[in-house]
Amino acid sequence: MTTTGYGDLFPVTQLGRIFGSILMISGVLTTGMFTASFASMLVATRLQAAQGLSVLSYRGHIVLIGWNRTAEAVIHGLLSASVRRPQIVLINELPIEQLQEIKFRYRSVNLEAIRGDATHEAIIQRANVREANSVLVMADTSSGGSGAAVDDRTLFVALAVRDAAPDAKLSAELLNPDKEGALRHAGVEEIVIAGNDTSFFLASSSLAPGLARAARQLLTYGSGRELRRIEIARELRGLSFGEARQYYRIVDGSMLVGIISEGAVVTIGDVLGSSTDWVDEFIRTAFTQTGRDVVAQQGDRTVALMPPPDSYVVGNKDFGVVIGGRPL
Repeated sequence: MTTTGYGDLFPVTQLGRIFGSILMISGVLTTGMFTASFASMLVATRLQAAQGLSVLSYRGHIVLIGWNRTAEAVIHGLLSASVRRPQIVLINELPIEQLQEIKFRYRSVNLEAIRGDATHEAIIQRANVREANSVLVMADTSSGGSGAAVDDRTLFVALAVRDAAPDAKLSAELLNPDKEGALRHAGVEEIVIAGNDTSFFLASSSLAPGLARAARQLLTYGSGRELRRIEIARELRGLSFGEARQYYRIVDGSMLVGIISEGAVVTIGDVLGSSTDWVDEFIRTAFTQTGRDVVAQQGDRTVALMPPPDSYVVGNKDFGVVIGGRPL
């Protein structure tokens, strides 16, 4: 360690003093250069993050691609629906100033942004979509364009995501249902049609006052009565849906109203149960005569039974749909 005259050891010869002076000056210069390089690296990293140019290494995160007027509501929903706040990564082409404003508003949560065209695989790979828990493709209206053009872009983005991350859980939003079939072929598992529920809310507000308000509570995170998907307790697997429903009503006050099966084979018996109603008997007989009893077999996709009969046996790949209660 080089000292400046206050050390216990110091050179006494002329050559030693010259060498000590050189060592002292070079040490100061080296330390300064290292500090400047480190500071420059930190500044460059911060600038890249601020401009949406970062390359992320997250795992188990949620990627939200595109932007429209409902995007912030989606972010609020993701934060409200999760017991642990998820890591959220945005990919869009918003102006840098707007991206910085969004990140500032959500500075208390783990939110990052990548700026670029998500139809290019290099852009979505910067978000590490291969390791993402799920990917949501919004109908991107931030740059204008007609409904058809927006939906075409959604399809292109979905294809790019599926190519970069074949196993990712992929959801997408459409403005019109025309591209729904194409999105299914692209491997999109969940498709939401914008405004698809408007007719229900308008009609029910006129014909069944109060029903729209009740439905809104079911669809609003944080209402205390929202629909939630839960992992069914291990001890309930192999029991009937009726027994599982009573269990949750007693344990946490929630109401089990449905079953979601992942990669399930749903038979006619699952749907009709042991009902002896003449209509159910007719349907059961018709399926028997065809030599098959499978209603749906959707591979990796999900099948929702709302509600199944009380006699339905809860399987290993089943999840519950509950109203209210508290997260277990």
